[in-house]
Amino acid sequence: MIKPFVTSDLGIRRIALGIVLFLFVYEIYVVGANYSNYFAVLAEFETFWFAVAACVFFLLSFYLFYFWIRTGIAASWPYKAIFLSIFIVSVIAEYGYQKALGRFSDPQDIETAVFATGEQQITSLLMYLNGKAAVPCFIIVLLFVFVRAAKPKGLRESLIANGLLIVSFALFPFLVSQRFPTISTNAFVRTATEFLVAGRSPQVNGARM
Repeated sequence: MIKPFVTSDLGIRRIALGIVLFLFVYEIYVVGANYSNYFAVLAEFETFWFAVAACVFFLLSFYLFYFWIRTGIAASWPYKAIFLSIFIVSVIAEYGYQKALGRFSDPQDIETAVFATGEQQITSLLMYLNGKAAVPCFIIVLLFVFVRAAKPKGLRESLIANGLLIVSFALFPFLVSQRFPTISTNAFVRTATEFLVAGRSPQVNGARM
């Protein structure tokens, strides 16, 4: 039987950084997430300072996920189970949208799903199911189960990590108009947050981004 591996905070940080880098590469080269188009639009149509601000928020979104996944790995049960559930649901959902629509989700997708008939929902489920989600989900399950922090995080740290992620993506639309590309879990939280806050898809230059 494999025993849990107890590691220091530094070890948790390194594991979390590895997860971020792995997902970034995996989602670009395997899942097909497109980052280049966004930066091409910034370079061609936006002002210098807007492009700089957009890049800052883009990088900040990755740090937010790093902080979130680091807290999740270091959390004690059952808080760790909450992080794990959010990650698995978000990856399965976002990889499905990437397969079917060539992009991660936006609030209009929630509206479409809510008003779809049962038959349409079943058909969409089969069309959106993406087996590529199995790899990161399997890796994260192993890490969450077999890696333990020397000093596990509790309720306070878990609330901070989840709250910071939600509040940040609730505020981003007021600070930068374009929806920048980001990791799948971030995209999932952003879509849910924007839907609850605005109730509609954000419009950028008259078109969805």
